[in-house]
Amino acid sequence: MSVGAAAAECLGAFGAEAPGRPSIAEAALSVSALERPGLVYSKYVRHLEKLALEAAAYARADAGPAPVELCAETLTQVLARRYGYGGGDGIDGDADSFDIGYVVDGRSGASEAVTILYADVARRIGWQADILGLPGRAVLRLESFGERTIIDPAGGGRELSTPDLRAIAKAFGGIETELAPGSLAPLSDKAAVLRLLAGRKSMLLRSKRLEDAGRVIDCALLIDPAEPALWRECGLLNARLDRIHDAILALEEYLRLGEDDGTRYNTTILLQELRGRLG
Repeated sequence: MSVGAAAAECLGAFGAEAPGRPSIAEAALSVSALERPGLVYSKYVRHLEKLALEAAAYARADAGPAPVELCAETLTQVLARRYGYGGGDGIDGDADSFDIGYVVDGRSGASEAVTILYADVARRIGWQADILGLPGRAVLRLESFGERTIIDPAGGGRELSTPDLRAIAKAFGGIETELAPGSLAPLSDKAAVLRLLAGRKSMLLRSKRLEDAGRVIDCALLIDPAEPALWRECGLLNARLDRIHDAILALEEYLRLGEDDGTRYNTTILLQELRGRLG
């Protein structure tokens, strides 16, 4: 099986939440492999395994479950201080800050990417780790012995208090912004990876890299082929690229799957125009 076929199969299994599905970081690496066929996938998986082994040794995980403070300290010491992982939110508008492969290479990336790495390492040890999708920033919640703490992987693993979380929300949404109900609900693994892809796609579109953005949407559809909005995005982008046949197929799938969300009528009109262009 080719690297591309294996990566596509990995994303399909991840999205279907099948038993034995790939881990969250492995799914994100599969996106990197699809976008960059020369990427040596196994090298990055070995790096994840190494991080987990070093973290387990630091926390003396073989001695039993660790308190939540030690879990947080361990991830910070190993990933942030020993390996230098950190970042921000779409660093300098760089689309590659949302690519796990590039993030591992450079030890820096968007919060969505770095948080996925932290979560993956924690889970390999057997710790409970959930990704929280705050407005504009992903963070990690750890839980052990009924106690919880939230840390900021992109910020060097620092612990976040409730005022810190409010400050993050205000920094993204404005001074009047408050944490909305459900802001601290954990993202599913699928939602976390789709959020990562959405960030990369946004940066690529901003840079007018339409072909690359299209490949990201294709990856998202491998994960969630029943999401109407992704099919509509796919159709609109293909129309911009003058791939009329592909645009028609994607928009027809959007109409088949979607409910009337306010764009259905406009999509129908666009479809008629595209079919007319085919003659």
